[in-house]
Amino acid sequence: MVCDEKLKQIRLLINRLERLSADSIWSHRASGIRGSLLRHLDEIEDRDSQRASENLINILDQGYYILEQAAKLSLTSNRIKVVNDSTTNLFNE
Repeated sequence: MVCDEKLKQIRLLINRLERLSADSIWSHRASGIRGSLLRHLDEIEDRDSQRASENLINILDQGYYILEQAAKLSLTSNRIKVVNDSTTNLFNE
């Protein structure tokens, strides 16, 4: 049985995965996980929660992993951009 808190978690993860930039190398994988979560959500809402909950934990873990990796990539990209901008400003002075 999937509780209301788990349903909120699924919906939140779906929304977060949807927000990943299409330019991200993780966006394609996020799309697949999002689709899987949406199918599970439909099964849960159709009261087939036993079948839906079998793989749900694994799919949630994969979704959070993708978010974590996309965030790390974004932070690294932003740091490189800041360093490059700073270097450019030094040479332009």
